[in-house]
Amino acid sequence: MAPELQPEVLRCAAVLAYMGLEVLMEPDLLRNLEESQAEQNGGQEQHYPTKKQSDWGWLKPSLSVWEKKDPEVDVVVTIGGDGLLMHANGLFPLAAPPIISISGGSLGFLAPFYTDEMEEALARGLSYTGAPASENEFLSYFGDEVTPPNEDVASEAGSLALEAEDVGMHLSLRMRLRCTLCPGEASLEQQAASQDQEEVVGWTVLNEIVVERGSSPHLTRIEVHVDGEYLTTMQADGLIVATPTGSTAYSMSAGGSMVHPSVPAILLTPICPHSLSCRPLLLPDSAKIVLTNSINARAKAWVSFDGARQAQLRPGDSLQVTMSKNPLPTVNKVDSTVDWFGGIASAFHFNERAMQKTLRQEKLDGKSLWIIETSDECLSCLFTLKYSALPCREAFSVIGLHGGAKAKALAPSLEKKKKDVSV
Repeated sequence: MAPELQPEVLRCAAVLAYMGLEVLMEPDLLRNLEESQAEQNGGQEQHYPTKKQSDWGWLKPSLSVWEKKDPEVDVVVTIGGDGLLMHANGLFPLAAPPIISISGGSLGFLAPFYTDEMEEALARGLSYTGAPASENEFLSYFGDEVTPPNEDVASEAGSLALEAEDVGMHLSLRMRLRCTLCPGEASLEQQAASQDQEEVVGWTVLNEIVVERGSSPHLTRIEVHVDGEYLTTMQADGLIVATPTGSTAYSMSAGGSMVHPSVPAILLTPICPHSLSCRPLLLPDSAKIVLTNSINARAKAWVSFDGARQAQLRPGDSLQVTMSKNPLPTVNKVDSTVDWFGGIASAFHFNERAMQKTLRQEKLDGKSLWIIETSDECLSCLFTLKYSALPCREAFSVIGLHGGAKAKALAPSLEKKKKDVSV
């Protein structure tokens, strides 16, 4: 955990506890916080809880260690970047609780809330309507012997309660992919029959599955079947199977389209294919995809899931990819469309460029003048329009300048030096 995020994590925990919720933390995160607290207390180590109880005096009820065998979690809060959301996805491969993502990383495309909006995000996401508390009540609740991690947290927590009409939230049900690995001797029919078995061990991904050559100098040779029908054999550096959420990640870098998270589709995006006719594809979310490392492939292929866990595809091995029955619910700041448009604008600076100057036509002494408009402080060229012999080209003559005192001063001299310009 980045040191600058520690106060935000403690602040979040304090607000959640104030709302009357049991706060669970992953063991590594809680241990990291306790070690940091020990350093701030002159090196005195605090006892790491063995029975899920923390002895931090300022946080009551105490923090607890989260274990996967614990009862169902009602809501997950992440403070970090998009990678942390991938991590949270991996913790809940089946049914997942709503996730409130607060931006604290380098990009944060999937985290619509900022740290200074934390209190409002938590109150809205949890539909908190409790009575506001004063700063003294807050400090008394958490223990006034220790200063809260953020000086503003008490006053901010005092204004957490929302009006009845403000309560509620929008959720994005983000499609996930379920992946299972099949050995080479299994036929396509056996693979298709096995995907309905609950006991099959596999992976649940939020962004993408990537089949690639790894350190091998040879191209991958991936046979692609969709709904039992042969589609193509991909000879490329690799192949990406992405969700709409993952369309703005590796798939976008490889030339795939950006897809709105509400679109029910699966993306197939080749990585550096050795073919001029190989293009990204969009398939329906009901598609059952089988990727087989050809028995004639020169080397094994590697598979990564959301950029992390890896597996090998030996020649003849197959990977099944289908839509998961359990989407990942994430809390929106406004709604899925507004948040997504805001993300591609702020994170990717979508379609940003200098705007063309306005071109307008005026009449002067019977001639058509084309003026490129600029501010009063800038100079703009004044053209007289003449038609050339080529139908798609126009020839212009510079006859002067327009706009500003400097333009007026230079105009007489430039009129004597007319010069044809073709554009």
